[in-house]
Order: sequence, then structure tokens, then C-alpha cells
Amino acid sequence: MKRKGDNKLGSLLKEYRKLNGYSVSEVIAMLKDKSYVVAEKTMYGWENGRSCPDLDTFFTLCEIYNINDVMKAFGYKESKPFSITEHEKKFIESYRKHKDMQAAVDKILDVTVSDKEKE
Repeated sequence: MKRKGDNKLGSLLKEYRKLNGYSVSEVIAMLKDKSYVVAEKTMYGWENGRSCPDLDTFFTLCEIYNINDVMKAFGYKESKPFSITEHEKKFIESYRKHKDMQAAVDKILDVTVSDKEKE
């Protein structure tokens, strides 16, 4: 779910707990009511970024904290669908076939790409 040492998830879990006015003990009791046994030390470990909950527990915490849009709550932006027309598809295919013309096309279209992006 996250890399060890990355505290963003932990900070957000703590923030949402506090926004809901819950103490760590109260959240532990609510988790226990939902059949999740969690030690206080474990909860603090999650909130301090030393460890993270498994997915089932994470989603249960989101439910307890009234988080309806998990992705948005934890900083993920919605990506808009990307589509191209048939004409654009043909243009790309032709562009790829004619490597000798790519620099000229880039110049005409004022496209600047680094060598790394060209790979």
C-alpha cells in the first residue's frame, strides 16, 4: 500500500481520525466491533508511518472515518480519459514509420522533446 518511511498515509489517517473527533482507543473499539483486533501500538505505528494497515483494515478505517471517495481523500486526482481520432491514429503510425521526417514534423509543430522522451 505504501513504502516504509513514507508518512503521507499515516498523517492522513491521523488527520481523519481527529476530524471525526475519535481517540485512538475509540477507533480500536470500533475496529474490534467489526472483528478487527488492533493494538494501540499498531494504530500509532500506522499514524506515524512505521507500518500500514492491510487493505481490509484500511477500508474499514475509511468507513469509520466517513471517507466516501478514498482516492480523492488520499490525494489521487481523477484522470480524464484520453482518446484519439482515427485521423490522429493514422498520423501517429505514419510519424513512427518515417523516422527521417520526425525532426521536420517536430519543428513544424513546434514540439520540443528531450532525448530521453524520444526513446
